[in-house]
Amino acid sequence: MGTWMKGGLAALVVFGLCWGGAIAWWQGTGRSPSNTELAGVLLAAPLALLAALLLVRHLRKPAAPEAAAGTADAATPAPPVAGPSLALLATALSTPHGAAAEELAKAIVDQLARSDLDPELLDDDGYPVMSVRVEDPAGPELREAIALWLGAQALPDPQFGDEHWRALGMVTGVAADLAHRAGAHPHALPEEIDPKSPLPTLQILLALTGAWNEAQRSAAGAWIGHVVAESGWPASRISTSIAAQPAPGAAVSNWLIQLTAQAAGTPTLAMLLSCDSQIGEASVNALAAEGRLFGANRQQGLIPGEGAAGLLLADATQAALFDSEPVHLHTVAARRDDSADVARKPDAALLRSLGTQACTQAAIAPAKVAVLLADTGHRTSRLMELMELANQELAQLDAGTDVLATGSACGHAGAVPFVTALALAHQQALERQAPVLCVSNEDPHYRSAVLVRPPVQPA
Repeated sequence: MGTWMKGGLAALVVFGLCWGGAIAWWQGTGRSPSNTELAGVLLAAPLALLAALLLVRHLRKPAAPEAAAGTADAATPAPPVAGPSLALLATALSTPHGAAAEELAKAIVDQLARSDLDPELLDDDGYPVMSVRVEDPAGPELREAIALWLGAQALPDPQFGDEHWRALGMVTGVAADLAHRAGAHPHALPEEIDPKSPLPTLQILLALTGAWNEAQRSAAGAWIGHVVAESGWPASRISTSIAAQPAPGAAVSNWLIQLTAQAAGTPTLAMLLSCDSQIGEASVNALAAEGRLFGANRQQGLIPGEGAAGLLLADATQAALFDSEPVHLHTVAARRDDSADVARKPDAALLRSLGTQACTQAAIAPAKVAVLLADTGHRTSRLMELMELANQELAQLDAGTDVLATGSACGHAGAVPFVTALALAHQQALERQAPVLCVSNEDPHYRSAVLVRPPVQPA
């Protein structure tokens, strides 16, 4: 109720009491009041009483603001504090539309990162399929070098197909690039490492699709370890893990969550890599046989793609030893109850919830997010899910310049679009000096959200 209404009611009550009391008294005594009594009792007395009430209220005012201030201070919540995070030091890419994050981001914004008719691959009807292809990712010299090295290790013949060679060729360059970045660690000396050296073990985490059998996975992991060691990191401080689950995107988010927990109390340095190629007859035939290949009569099918992407990750203490500005990752993930491929209508409830959780974990208000990155491709269900997240939770974003999706730029290529999106999120967070939200929704079941927080700038 407004102050003027409260004052008006008080005046009515005072006048009513004074007038009612005077009239009752005059009627009871049977006498008529004089003009002086009328003026005094019906006007002066109520005004005097109101003045007294106002005076009392005025005298009490000085204490009121202090009490109000104390109440406000008690009700004001403490500033939010960010939860555990993982430092992202550097990224590397090999994609059909760019080998640098800046180049790929520009191609996506300019709507140039699209699929095209493949010059070699045909569908069952003899027509070219749509694809997203990297030009000559593994030349004959590199293939020969890999084959000779694997043979010298007495490993079982992995019998790589053309797609395996293409993926391995792309990830070789990415791993070498990140290994050189890791070599800037002050304790990564070329001589034999002392067992008591503070240099942590570099964890190589390689996400591959189900198209790689056990022998091929082992050979790929061994080769990448060799590449990292040849690039300067001590071989005695390398460990390699390869995703064993059929959903490589989920493996990436699980690794990020595990590394975040590890980094809270243990020296942590990791190289997270993804590579895949669906550019080959074997992959195209497999997609066609499953009824999942994109075509004129199957607009919601998958478009074969390829690429490689990698992240160099560390705990805060290790990150401080590098001459770089790391961003910080806050990762959450969950599984849908149903498959997005068979759902009757797009449902962004889980993705929106994860986005909110990631922002909360990073102590960032969703309104502060400057860019939304995603591994979303061309399929309508995934695009509508992404846009619902943007429109409902991140309404401040411009859909043309602030919402970037890597799925169409990389095609169907395992975890490559998701790791590529994280690489672009790293670049965008540093360029804009603002938080970036990166999500994964291409998988039928798994959803992930990563809040990428830029380094705090000195005041």
